[in-house]
Amino acid sequence: MNVLFHSLPSFFLTAGVRGRITRYVTTIKSPSTTYHFYELEVSSLDKDWLESKERRREWVDYAEASRRVAWKPELAQGLSLSSLASQR
Repeated sequence: MNVLFHSLPSFFLTAGVRGRITRYVTTIKSPSTTYHFYELEVSSLDKDWLESKERRREWVDYAEASRRVAWKPELAQGLSLSSLASQR
């Protein structure tokens, strides 16, 4: 399974996802932060992770992911530039 994420620590901390980076997608700067987008080939999912009490892990298809990040232009742009966009 390939997924897109915008920072390496975020996937490990917020979702307990481990894997191998397969592709750098882009870097997008905003007034408050810089987003780095990568694609990750998932190798394992931690049963418990640092933020497992505050967050839940959920897998969605491209259309649903696009809908969920539409409110944040930087996230929507990163997703649209990923190889996942061409698979829809």
